[in-house]
Amino acid sequence: MKRASLLAARLILALCLLPVMTPALPAGAADAPKLPPEARQALAKAQVLLDKEEFSQAATIISDYVKDTRETIQSMVYLMLGGARYKAGDRAGALEAFRTGHRAWPKDEHLAMNTAALLYELDHHAEAGRQFEKAAALQDPFDPETLYQAGSAYYSGGDLKSSARVLGDLLNRTTKPRKEWVHLAIHAFMETGRKDKALDLLMRYLNSTPEEDAYWEMLAGLHLDKNDLAEACAAFEVCCLLRKPEAAELERLASLYAYLDAPLLAAGTLTRAWGQSPGAERTRKLVALYASAGRLDKAMDLLNRHPNNHELQLIKGRLLFEARRFGPAREALEKCLARGEDSEARFLLALCAWEDGDWKHARGQFSRLARDKGYARRAKGYLTTLDDLDGARRAAVP
Repeated sequence: MKRASLLAARLILALCLLPVMTPALPAGAADAPKLPPEARQALAKAQVLLDKEEFSQAATIISDYVKDTRETIQSMVYLMLGGARYKAGDRAGALEAFRTGHRAWPKDEHLAMNTAALLYELDHHAEAGRQFEKAAALQDPFDPETLYQAGSAYYSGGDLKSSARVLGDLLNRTTKPRKEWVHLAIHAFMETGRKDKALDLLMRYLNSTPEEDAYWEMLAGLHLDKNDLAEACAAFEVCCLLRKPEAAELERLASLYAYLDAPLLAAGTLTRAWGQSPGAERTRKLVALYASAGRLDKAMDLLNRHPNNHELQLIKGRLLFEARRFGPAREALEKCLARGEDSEARFLLALCAWEDGDWKHARGQFSRLARDKGYARRAKGYLTTLDDLDGARRAAVP
């Protein structure tokens, strides 16, 4: 939103360097009376100082002329005074000069524009918005950028209704608006509660230029603001087809799919973001998504690419146990334990042996876990059951 301040610096610099002894006045001031003698003399001296970048001295010469003269002070005088003060770092003095000049010459486009730009730079956003509107009304031909500055200033100042009004007018007067104009207008309408207007506006430009990925991105954002998550995902998918998305964008889309309980779509989107060889942490996230979707084959394929990662092999053992594939689960869990003690892996291994009816192996694992504070209570429960089973078997032998 710093366009206005940059515009101010550009305009003022150009005005300061104008040769005041010639009729090369800025556009909009060409119909003003010719500079009177005292003004020509003062501005000629000031111009020499401006060329030397002695801005304060130039401003003093022009100020003295304004204070002492009985001539009608022309718009060019105020423009150069404001410009000299601005370049000297006196923002408040520059604004005073532009404001005074604008009151004296209300139809001078450059005075209106510089007043607006400096108001914006000094954070007087609401007043800057009104002043940019005045400047736009003076332009012939009309420059839509100025009306955009008005809408931006209102938006920055929190006057969202005025911003929406001005930006709506801008779009109505422009056949090929820039995307940032449309974007800001949509935000202004959204934040004033006019969501249907924002959506209608965006669809109008999407229908005419459906190849614009930025508009689809805006549509996705608009649906997000309305909490229409499925529609947001669909819009962003189109956006991704029209351009190469960044990994962070695909990650956000995957998060939406996960929230919508579409884990396969989430996993597929993350694979597009991360490629076919994700690291261990990303593999863990993908495996969780595939597992929640019931795609154990996809999860195993990813886990098998990391045979030496303890955490991932533990996850593999856990998933296989939950799928009641006890043989492969025991193999994965034993590999985990071969690389170091892990109470969860040992507990799952004991449960696999229990499910397989391998009571001797199950007892051995539970016996070791009985000395583990985290698993002792559960392990002792299983050991008690095993003791009862042994007692029942002995009692059954004649």
